[in-house]
Amino acid sequence: MDIPSQISRIRDSYIPMERIMKRAEYEDKARSEILTNLNLLSQDSFELIFSLMNTDFWGGKIHTDRFGALSSVPMLNMIRKNDIEKLKIWIIAAYEKEDLTRIDELISGLYGISYGSSSPLDKRTQKQCAE
Repeated sequence: MDIPSQISRIRDSYIPMERIMKRAEYEDKARSEILTNLNLLSQDSFELIFSLMNTDFWGGKIHTDRFGALSSVPMLNMIRKNDIEKLKIWIIAAYEKEDLTRIDELISGLYGISYGSSSPLDKRTQKQCAE
């Protein structure tokens, strides 16, 4: 069995290129918002960034639940309880420094944030989509 071919076949059948490209588009928009608002990060700008990161594309439609349960109203209310400075430090660790160890530490101190929500911020994800 040719494992790389099998992985490619499964990926291509379940994760079409159109979906990957749309995700990358919204991740790029989130990164742009980060660059624009990082020094003046507010709850509103964070929610816009999170909303962009949480956007997915499936079945020809835009969905705002990429993170599943993390997208629910109770979880979003929990995320809103975080101190904006702690969220800013998390974004810097994920986006500017790509510091996985620091991200692990920071996530443990944030309400409603999980590991998967860091990946759209990671510039390596952006590089992989470009390849």
